[in-house]
Amino acid sequence: MDTAQTGTMELLKSSTWELHQAVEGHEFQQSLVKGVLARDRYVRFLGQMLLIHTALEKHLRNTSARWPFCQVIHNRLYREQLLLSDLDSFGVDGRRIHAADATRSLIAEIDRLGDGNSVALLGVLYVLEGSTNGGKWIAKAARKAYNLDEAGATYFDPYGDQQRIEWRSFKQRVDAIDLTDALKEGVVAAAREMFAALSRICDELHHEPTPASSNERTEAVAPARRCPFAHGPL
Repeated sequence: MDTAQTGTMELLKSSTWELHQAVEGHEFQQSLVKGVLARDRYVRFLGQMLLIHTALEKHLRNTSARWPFCQVIHNRLYREQLLLSDLDSFGVDGRRIHAADATRSLIAEIDRLGDGNSVALLGVLYVLEGSTNGGKWIAKAARKAYNLDEAGATYFDPYGDQQRIEWRSFKQRVDAIDLTDALKEGVVAAAREMFAALSRICDELHHEPTPASSNERTEAVAPARRCPFAHGPL
């Protein structure tokens, strides 16, 4: 694909498609979307996402006033506080989350990019922000499965009825940035690594021992409507 003639968002979607499909088809993600994931595994996943967002958002805050982040970042993109609140609703202290090995490796990569003020962080943000497209299905399933009101699933549906508007705005802001081919390639590489890392995290959480008190359901998991990392139409 000619990156010079292709918008950044279109390039990201086409260049990460197979990795996105791998995450979407993962048994852990299918269980999450269908609301048949054990409560403890759901909370464990929230904890890993908190660690990831905390690492990323530290760097985004430090670079938000500089190009190109100043054209993309706004406060609604930050999810750390939502995750802390969701975990608190389960009686979990977000400051005491144990990182999975795959999460620890991903955070090291985010820190490497952030410490170098790399534009490639936009690729990480693309994956996480795009997850709001399928996240509302997760939130709906979680509220039913774990008897939640709002707290406990706010991370997955931060925009409510404004989600499509917010996603369209995000795409427009990213595409408005005049990135060189080399910078685009770095953003794509970071997005690809982000999707691959999420698959590794799902693998690790899926194979962790299940506590005897787990409420995990054992029925077969039918194909889910949307995965949390569905990035919608361009």
